[in-house]
Amino acid sequence: MEVLGFMSIAEDPRRKVKGRRPPQGTPCGYCFNAWATVYDHLWPYSAGGDASDENLYPACKRCNLILNNRCFDTIDAKREYLRQVLLEKGEW
Repeated sequence: MEVLGFMSIAEDPRRKVKGRRPPQGTPCGYCFNAWATVYDHLWPYSAGGDASDENLYPACKRCNLILNNRCFDTIDAKREYLRQVLLEKGEW
């Protein structure tokens, strides 16, 4: 049911990821220093990404929050950005 361009909560494609977690013992795909507890969207919803398996990447909560809605051309560029942020914070 769509009303004035808005979809109902039940129709929101992001809900497909809710409750899904990386398998226990999976390292964060970015910092490799913590266990992945969430999935990062390689291509964020805000940029037209979806909840497909191909768009989900295991991440720790810290890395996922730092990356937020940023878009990168490659996974390596995303990792390098995160590495620089963590270096500046003294956490790398």
